[in-house]
Amino acid sequence: MRMNVAQDAFIKNHLNPENFNNREVVVETASMFFVLVEYENYIIKADRETFYNLPYKDISNLVFNDKSIEVKSDSFDGFITTVIEEISDTFDIYEVSVSRDHVIACYEKFASHIELALIQKKFMLDAAKEAHRVANLAQKQAEFAKKQAKKAKDMSNNMVTNFVTILGVFATIIITVFGGINIVSSTVKLLEGNNKLVYLVFVISFLMICLLTLLKLLISWITSIRSRDEDSDDGKEPSKKKIDFYTKSISCFLVTVIASAICIAYTHKDQDIRPKQDDSKSNNQNSLFFINTEKPEGKN
Repeated sequence: MRMNVAQDAFIKNHLNPENFNNREVVVETASMFFVLVEYENYIIKADRETFYNLPYKDISNLVFNDKSIEVKSDSFDGFITTVIEEISDTFDIYEVSVSRDHVIACYEKFASHIELALIQKKFMLDAAKEAHRVANLAQKQAEFAKKQAKKAKDMSNNMVTNFVTILGVFATIIITVFGGINIVSSTVKLLEGNNKLVYLVFVISFLMICLLTLLKLLISWITSIRSRDEDSDDGKEPSKKKIDFYTKSISCFLVTVIASAICIAYTHKDQDIRPKQDDSKSNNQNSLFFINTEKPEGKN
């Protein structure tokens, strides 16, 4: 456990660039490496060959989990050179079972793997930053495309709405014109056949009710289409005004139709009574005439 703590401290000395120029850190790093070489068996000799048993996994874990600032290669190389010189100068002080060259070579390999882990970490961080930048750019592009699609959809809906509105306006104008012509022609025909004012008022009022109802349906249809693309508050007051005008107009014409219908019914009833009275009077006169003609014959 103590050796693991010493090994972690030794590796962390290579990850803090603020201590690279500190003489005490250099001496501490060199002395710690002598202890690790002796007790952790970093250097193994077998059959006249030398093997370096370095903790690559532990080195990588410490480097990737370290939160220190970025280590520059120049300052790192300078620190490694200083530690190697310290190892070479103090080799005779420590009693180790391997040669000076093997200790220096082992340290160089150890430092090389630390540097490799630092390079890999930097590459991964740069790749993550680039991926984050690309993701943000893609998100912005997606939001821009979404806005453009919504804008195109709104434009398309507005075009369709305007087209339908224009058609509705033209249809309303045409129906109004032809309805007015129909009212005029019906009025003229009525005047030709019957010169009574009550018939004229009845027909014109009834036709105006039909025309206004048709116009109200068209206007309501156009308004309902337009209100889909507008706020609900914008369309409330105009709709109430239109409904009030239509209700008042229809009420007036309906009262006129009812009144004129009553007048027409009363006129027809009066006309039916008069012929009966005339027939009864003529029958009475004929009977009196026959009575007068029979009296002189009785005297003779």
